[in-house]
Amino acid sequence: MSKIKECYEDGFAEVNGRKYHFCEVTHKDRLKIFGYVQSIQKDLISGVMSFVGDSEYSAIEDLMFSKMTYKDEQLSRVVERGHFTEFGEDYIILATTAMQVFCYPFTKGTS
Repeated sequence: MSKIKECYEDGFAEVNGRKYHFCEVTHKDRLKIFGYVQSIQKDLISGVMSFVGDSEYSAIEDLMFSKMTYKDEQLSRVVERGHFTEFGEDYIILATTAMQVFCYPFTKGTS
């Protein structure tokens, strides 16, 4: 949790030398992400990533990537141009980190 706290407080996650910045998220959007994370929590813990093909995940991914930037540009736009085709090794780490960072305000008081 300390790495997630660090990303939340610093406002960015560094993955393979690339910095992805987190933007402000409304409480309503944070709840959408949190609800989804709760529904896949067992899979996340066990490392099963089969949910990435689900339409519900796709909507959460769109939401998260619209609230992040890479090199000062909205990540969802960068992704449309093939960012993860070039940097596929960043995807799983970034997506799972982003879910936790966006949910951090709900969990920061727990141990």
